[in-house]
Amino acid sequence: MSEENKVNNDSSWDFDSEKNKKSKPAQAYTKADYDIFIKLKPQEKPFRIRLASNPINFRSHWGAFKSISKGPIRSPAYSIDEKELDIAWAEGDWFPQRRHSALVFDRDDGSKLKILEAADSVFSHFGNWFKATKMNPSSDGATDWFIWVKSNGQTTEYSATPDVKPSPFTEEEKKIMDSPPFDINKVVKLKTPEQIMEMWMQLPDDKKYNPKSKFKAGKTFNKSEFEKRYGKAEEKPVGVPQISEQEAAASISQKEVNKPTEASIPKDPVPPVKDPIAEDKDENDDLPF
Repeated sequence: MSEENKVNNDSSWDFDSEKNKKSKPAQAYTKADYDIFIKLKPQEKPFRIRLASNPINFRSHWGAFKSISKGPIRSPAYSIDEKELDIAWAEGDWFPQRRHSALVFDRDDGSKLKILEAADSVFSHFGNWFKATKMNPSSDGATDWFIWVKSNGQTTEYSATPDVKPSPFTEEEKKIMDSPPFDINKVVKLKTPEQIMEMWMQLPDDKKYNPKSKFKAGKTFNKSEFEKRYGKAEEKPVGVPQISEQEAAASISQKEVNKPTEASIPKDPVPPVKDPIAEDKDENDDLPF
């Protein structure tokens, strides 16, 4: 089993932790992999699953990029102190919603290994159970879960209940966990800060800022003012550490001493801005939940 999926690392069940282990940017996956997701649609009977890994915790944009993308966009930032990695969050004041993904055995489909991705409305039940019992929900001593999904007019309600008896992994399930048929970290792909910047710059000027934000209401995009603060998108990726004016003043004399000559400065070519919609599009961006 990969390091990300070991069940003895309990910290990722605390979704408010500042140091959650997040997905790594990785390769795309094929359309055939689309069926590995459990799709939580409203139905009369509950879904029955068995958690088989710790969650990957991340955030997704649902409103920021809807004018140029059909599906949610996974943010590279998770906690508030990381939001500079996400220009749509830091500058546009679009707040990405917290999401979680974990490996599960789908009891309704022959106990096949799949991925459950959902918001706090589902995963908070697992996290609360962990806090109350001190037992990792994906450990061998844990149990199956029933997830209820109900349509309530314009909204969907979720609830989850643990089974009353433990459900230890079978020997076959342990073998599958040790060598899963897919890598969740390659399926649950986060955008990089550079990709988020490129997509945000593609938005129409009147769509860059969240109109519901009390800070940005009515604000329109001013490209020259933006570039004064952030630099050009193709030249300055988001997430570059910033220093205070005091720190800059304290170091300026040393910089002058060590200032390189113009001839010694390498002139790397500026890479063209690529179209992330055409180049980085994958089936995962169009998931129907």
